[in-house]
Amino acid sequence: MRKNAIATFSLPPEIMTETEELAKEEKKTRSEVVREAIAQYYSNYKWRQLQKFGKKKAEELGLKTEQDVYNWLDKE
Repeated sequence: MRKNAIATFSLPPEIMTETEELAKEEKKTRSEVVREAIAQYYSNYKWRQLQKFGKKKAEELGLKTEQDVYNWLDKE
């Protein structure tokens, strides 16, 4: 039984070339490079979502400065 799912997708030739060069330089497979890139993209996405949530909450609580946040945290 396979450990990984197989995905097929297309890349512009220049990105494919860069991916292959990076894989060679890093002594990794092309798949490892792509997996790591997707994992990093997802991590960045989750961080952006958390930042949006924090900004919305800060606005709801009337927190405008970093000091406002510290003051609010000290009250809790």
